[in-house]
Amino acid sequence: MVHRFFQEIRDGLLLQQELTKIAEHRALEDVKSLASRAFRRPVLDSEYSALLTLYKKLREDGQSVAAAVRGLLITVLMSPSFSYHQTSLNGMDGVQPLDNYDVASRLSFFLWSSIPDAVLLESAASRKLQDDSELRAQVRRMLKDPKIESFAREFLGQWLRYRDYLEKDPILADAFPGYSDELRSAIFDEPTHLATYLIQKDLPITELLSSDLTFVNAALAKHYVGELETGSQVGFYEGRGRNRPGPFVHHVGERAMDSLK
Repeated sequence: MVHRFFQEIRDGLLLQQELTKIAEHRALEDVKSLASRAFRRPVLDSEYSALLTLYKKLREDGQSVAAAVRGLLITVLMSPSFSYHQTSLNGMDGVQPLDNYDVASRLSFFLWSSIPDAVLLESAASRKLQDDSELRAQVRRMLKDPKIESFAREFLGQWLRYRDYLEKDPILADAFPGYSDELRSAIFDEPTHLATYLIQKDLPITELLSSDLTFVNAALAKHYVGELETGSQVGFYEGRGRNRPGPFVHHVGERAMDSLK
C-alpha cells in the first residue's frame, strides 16, 4: 500500500518533468517565431543562441518556465531590432540595394503603419520582392487590405491635417448642444473612410474635391440633414451633385481646423 503510494508520486513527478520539457520546447519555438515577426526577418543563430542562454540562466536562478519565457519576450520587445528600422546595409559604404526583408518592412510600414504580414514575409524569404512584377502585385494586394486605412489616416491625414482633429478640435461643445462625442468621432472618421474608399477603388485624388459621396454614421448623417437606412452603422451619403464642392471642402473637421490658422 505504502509502496504503491510513493510509486504514484514518483510517476507523477516523472510525468511533470516530461510535460515541462515538452512545454519548454514549444515555448522556445514560439518565442523564436515571435522574434522573427518582431524583427521582420529570420532570427539569426547568434540571436537565438543568446535567448537560449538567457532562458537557461533564468531557470537556474529558480524562475518557472512561464516566468523565464516572459523574460525572453521582454528581451525581444526591448531589442533594437524590434524598436528601430535597421537594415542589412548598416556600416556599408556607397549606394547599395535593399534586401528583400528591408523592402518588405519599408513597404509595410509605409502602407499599413505596421509590420509585414505572413504573405509579404514569404515573398521576401523567396527573394521575389526584387522582381518588379512581384513588387507591384504585393502593392496591389496591400492596397485592398483593410489595414490600408492606416495610410489614409496617417499619410493623407497629416497632409490634409485631419489626423489631428481630435487633439486640436476647436469646437466648444458647451456652445453647441448637438455636438456629442459620437458626432465628434464621426467627423474624425469621415475623411479616413472616404480616402480609404478612393485608394481601394483606385480613384483619382481629385475626388476628394469633386466626389458626390462620403461616409457617415447616423449622427453625422443627421448633422448633414440626412439619414441612413435602419441598422446601418456607416454608409454612403450622396446627392451633392457634380456642380457642388466635394466632401473635403465642406467637411466639418476641415472647416474647423481652418479656423485655427
